[in-house]
Amino acid sequence: MTERTANDEGPPGPDGDEGVIVTFKRSASGLLNGRTITDAMGQGPFGFTCDKHGDLYTAEQFDGPLGPGEGAAASYRVNEDASLDPASPTVKNGGTDTCWFVITDDGAYGYATSFFGNGRISSYEVGPGGELALLEADAGANVKLGASDITLSRDSRHLYQLNSFDGMINAFRVQADGGLRLIQTVQATRPNEMAARIGRAGS
Repeated sequence: MTERTANDEGPPGPDGDEGVIVTFKRSASGLLNGRTITDAMGQGPFGFTCDKHGDLYTAEQFDGPLGPGEGAAASYRVNEDASLDPASPTVKNGGTDTCWFVITDDGAYGYATSFFGNGRISSYEVGPGGELALLEADAGANVKLGASDITLSRDSRHLYQLNSFDGMINAFRVQADGGLRLIQTVQATRPNEMAARIGRAGS
């Protein structure tokens, strides 16, 4: 799990550095043992996912609206003892408050959403060892302030992104080169006008 504002890092990180990742060993019966705390490579680790090889990928929000344009993602190799080794350094995407990350089923591409600023989806190319390289800083059309939850279809051919302010869901086709093509926008919930006003004030 991630703790984006934790300061109890060991060894301590630089001044202002916040955020740890907590991992556990899992027994054959499903019980969790041996908590390990790892200082995140960037700041504010938030949403995370794993690929089929067990590599871990995290969004990094870098103080959200207080750190405009500092959103990022990072990746780690998970060892048998549940400790983490960096697979890729922090890779910035120019977004603000990067909070969610997903990876395609074949492990080739990753996508992150940034909530504040103008809102965006950023795409990453994933190397064979889990290394991240920014593909497109702003990869999705019609993505706005309030871009939040993101998911891929079972076959990773389509990506769906929710906007928490206007209640819209954008549907994208995932191209062979990792690009995103908008194919549909639907109204999923009623717009949250109060949240949108707060978001605009904080962005």
